[in-house]
Amino acid sequence: MDCSLCAKEIVGVGVLIADESNEWTDDSISFYHSEGGELDTFALLHPVCFVDIFHELLRQEKETYFVVAISRTGNLRESLQIP
Repeated sequence: MDCSLCAKEIVGVGVLIADESNEWTDDSISFYHSEGGELDTFALLHPVCFVDIFHELLRQEKETYFVVAISRTGNLRESLQIP
């Protein structure tokens, strides 16, 4: 699994951001799209990359809401059914 922001492999712990409003878009972030289930658009990030995005959202005073899950990459891969 690669980070949606820096495109480097995520090893260890990853952060999943699911945008429930479908309004949060950024050209510098690549989003994953699921084939089914409740999460249809999400980003997988390193914890440090998540902090960078969070600070940028605060700086821009953007109003958005999203679900954040933090877990080991194996658990994220299994939950999202990523091979």
